[in-house]
Amino acid sequence: MKNYFYYKNKKKVEPVDDVELNKLAKKKLAQILKKDKDKIPSYFLENWSDVALYNPKGDVEKARSIILEASEGAYDLTNKLNDLTGKEWIKFTCSWFIFNALHSDLKEEKEISPDIKDHPATYSPTMIEGFINFFTKEGQTVLDPFCGIGSTLVAAKRTNRVGYGIELNKKYYDLILKRVPEFKENIFLDSSENISSIELPEIDFCISSPPYWDVLNRSTHDFSKKRSSKGLDVNYSDKDDDLGNIEDYDEFCDRLAGIYKDL
Repeated sequence: MKNYFYYKNKKKVEPVDDVELNKLAKKKLAQILKKDKDKIPSYFLENWSDVALYNPKGDVEKARSIILEASEGAYDLTNKLNDLTGKEWIKFTCSWFIFNALHSDLKEEKEISPDIKDHPATYSPTMIEGFINFFTKEGQTVLDPFCGIGSTLVAAKRTNRVGYGIELNKKYYDLILKRVPEFKENIFLDSSENISSIELPEIDFCISSPPYWDVLNRSTHDFSKKRSSKGLDVNYSDKDDDLGNIEDYDEFCDRLAGIYKDL
């Protein structure tokens, strides 16, 4: 007999063997698919024949969660924040996490353009994926107001979200277009201080790595020396409206805060 219903038995998620309860669960799953299809994450829909109903106490009528693999946890259909199962949710709420995609991310970047290493302060799309997965659902909008070479938008693409970005430097802007051409209409060559005049839709989530004040301009020792010897950028740009070129720290904080206030 195929099990359509699971419950928790002594802290372990197990299938319910009762025939009648499984019949009721199968019927309720059909109703869920018909009524709440738009609330179901794509990976459950793609494997719907293997989906089962879940209630920790074994109450079919009160069941509001679905499950694919007991070891991966159940997804609560009332979850309005993300598409994660309970176990995935708990893992992300830890105070630290590990990702091992640095080499694959660098490989992806180099395949796009050899100029990608010009940017002096890049980060991994894989790292950003975790935040996007936790704070949004598939199809929602993600904005990076300091887009750099587009790592956040790559993460949005990988997680089936719609990426938006603002980048001041034309060189980096062109690299973003190469990495995520499907978001071409959503990428703006502009200063984020002009955010109020940029035509953006309602944004579900904003994540970015803002300029580090003028730290890059004041960098010494090996960083600037090594990069300069290779003809690589040692700062974000030479533009006056680049927050990374502001010398006064209080002014930097005020202008950065103003951008997020406008957001």
